[in-house]
Amino acid sequence: MKKVAIILLFFITTFSVQELKAQWYLGGGVSAWYNGNYQELQVGCSPEFGYGFNEHWSVGGSVKFNYRYRTFNDPISGEEWHSQNWYVLANPYFRYAFFTKNNWSLFMDVELGLGYSTTGFMISTGVRPGVSYTFNEHFRLVGHFGWLGIEKQGVSTLNGGLRFNDGKMGLSFFYVF
Repeated sequence: MKKVAIILLFFITTFSVQELKAQWYLGGGVSAWYNGNYQELQVGCSPEFGYGFNEHWSVGGSVKFNYRYRTFNDPISGEEWHSQNWYVLANPYFRYAFFTKNNWSLFMDVELGLGYSTTGFMISTGVRPGVSYTFNEHFRLVGHFGWLGIEKQGVSTLNGGLRFNDGKMGLSFFYVF
């Protein structure tokens, strides 16, 4: 047991002596969209938090709240009716920055999505590529562009593939502690 403790202590001290820039970050994004053709309003908020172990590895999560309100006009009866849809989605992720140069960084998030909507339970897993720009030691801009993965909604709906819409692209601002 003493040998294991000594070996662990050796690895911990060796790892901490290296250039570690461990830091907490907090941020997220907001969104709003109005579609005049369908009289549809979507509003979303996605706070995000995480911990960067060094310049390459991070772990974090976000919680996305989304609300959609849509008005329909029945062409036959002329009646107007409304549809409301909301969901909450939690996305824990691991982030690997595979390229860093000056203030720029290219990364890949491997995420697991767990959520609930008016259509039922949702689960997803996939990868999201992104880019990050660090303004100074405290402020960072992060952008995601696309998602490749699979998702299950409700009891029988299973989807998969590459997506460049529906919240899979966006910009977020972060404060780094």
